[in-house]
Amino acid sequence: MRSVESSALRLLRALEGDGVTGHFSELAGYAPTAVALYVLNQKRSALAALEARYKMAVSVLEDNTLIPLIFVLNKSKIGLWCNRMSMFFQP
Repeated sequence: MRSVESSALRLLRALEGDGVTGHFSELAGYAPTAVALYVLNQKRSALAALEARYKMAVSVLEDNTLIPLIFVLNKSKIGLWCNRMSMFFQP
């Protein structure tokens, strides 16, 4: 099973990957509570850097229905939302 830190890094990379495209004004990442809290407490500067670099709003929210290997990204492009569920399995 992937660690909380590793899952948090995957979430941050996914957020950055969508930020690079420049297509979205808002991103919301839903993750298990432990992962969301780790990102918010330990990687807050990385989130702020993503927001500044790609000029978008980034939110990280908890969802206890998800297991640590899964997170969900909601993306907003000028008022339109789309969802993407991402699964990462440790080899």
